[in-house]
Amino acid sequence: TLFRSKYHRSAADKKLDDPADVRPPEVLRLTMDYLMNQIVDLDSDPNNPYVGRPHTFANIHIFVRDRTRSIRQDFILQSGTRTNRHCIEIHERIARFHILSEHQLCEEEVANFSSQQNMEQRNKTL
Repeated sequence: TLFRSKYHRSAADKKLDDPADVRPPEVLRLTMDYLMNQIVDLDSDPNNPYVGRPHTFANIHIFVRDRTRSIRQDFILQSGTRTNRHCIEIHERIARFHILSEHQLCEEEVANFSSQQNMEQRNKTL
């Protein structure tokens, strides 16, 4: 669960900077590898291990967007990692994911994909 943690907003009753909850850069790189190598192409994978579950790219985009926000959040909570090799590489991959999503989902209905939200997340990544 820590490997693929969901994005959480900060709230008065939840502290986000507990060191035990922040994944180190190497774990964040492994998480990004997992998302890009195992999750992103589920909609087109004939050997999909989750047979019987509909995996449209729009659904995959929502899942991956949430997890990449969590990755970015962990980097923000770690002071001094902004120039870390893993940090730069991962942020580049996240930006490319948002660019790909914009292309793949540009004709999707607004109920399934928000171009404005996607571009907002891309801009926050950059």
